[in-house]
Amino acid sequence: MCPGRTGHSFVAMSPKTRQWELMGAASGLFAVLLFIAAFVIFLNTDPSGGNTPRLPNIGNAEAVPAFVGDHLNGIRAQVMLNALGLVIFLGFLGTLFSMLRRAEGGGARGAAIASAGALVGVALTMVGLVLTGTATMATTLEQAETVPTLFMAASLAYALGGGAFAVFYLGVAEVAFRAGGFPKWLGWASLLAAAASVFGFVAPYAQSGIFNPATGALGFYGHYVAFVVWLLLAGSSLTLAQRRRGKNAAASIDPEGAAS
Repeated sequence: MCPGRTGHSFVAMSPKTRQWELMGAASGLFAVLLFIAAFVIFLNTDPSGGNTPRLPNIGNAEAVPAFVGDHLNGIRAQVMLNALGLVIFLGFLGTLFSMLRRAEGGGARGAAIASAGALVGVALTMVGLVLTGTATMATTLEQAETVPTLFMAASLAYALGGGAFAVFYLGVAEVAFRAGGFPKWLGWASLLAAAASVFGFVAPYAQSGIFNPATGALGFYGHYVAFVVWLLLAGSSLTLAQRRRGKNAAASIDPEGAAS
């Protein structure tokens, strides 16, 4: 019987190792809070256009300097919160990779696929954040002329990063369905997240509409919302699982204390 499936490998861990894995799983929930805070700030910039300029799509990127100028501090806060959230997500990814590998118990194919997709997705998203942050630093007319280009490049990086995360979700789904070390519902949730994210690969060619990488429902919002919702579900599930396994480990070591 595979140790990763029964949880015996977890029992064999030291209490400190179990504590670190619990912290790693819970870090996904902290990252969710940062992503939600960034998204709330984004919505407060009124991207749909009301009393402020509408968030431009790729087809009218020349309007970006005006939008950035009106929401400078908000955009900078988004960059900071999203970047910090991604760094914390890497801590969650380390715990997730360890759990996926133990569940597979062999070559860890699914774990490798998931980690590769996540790392590429994080890298591309970070590039997008750097480009967005650079756009907020334009202080002269000459620098402002580069803002539309930076905006388009950042939108492309976000879209392709979202598409790369589809590979991450598929790796997790493979382990959930094939190795059985994760809940089947998390596998289905991963497939849904992958379906929402894969549109990132076609978004760069859409100047407007739902596939537009700057404002589109599938080109921009889809992969972002899918990532946050998936991370909330997975982080909650893995944190609870780690806590249960920790209690089971303590009970197996001290059954009398557990009974009392």
